[in-house]
Amino acid sequence: MQNVVAKKIELVEFSDDPAEFIRNMLNADMVNDIRISDRNDGTKQAIIMVDERKKGAVVGREGRNAEKARLLAKRYFQITNVQIVSPEQGNRNRVNIDG
Repeated sequence: MQNVVAKKIELVEFSDDPAEFIRNMLNADMVNDIRISDRNDGTKQAIIMVDERKKGAVVGREGRNAEKARLLAKRYFQITNVQIVSPEQGNRNRVNIDG
């Protein structure tokens, strides 16, 4: 298929569960937990818990994996905010991707 369209194609297994869908987009082995919640402004957010040592791999070079997760979560589940956090650092070491 990549040869036909002359572009890189990446497949992601779809799930009706937004947490499972996000886990499928990222490396599932590196994700500890995903929480979907409603924000005060009426939008939804996803908080992705990862091990501090694996956080860079989950976020990806220049935040590409995090941005991909945000774009697809917004498209399919109207989740406008994706945060990647590590429990060891708490809120101090948080990657926040807002859209």
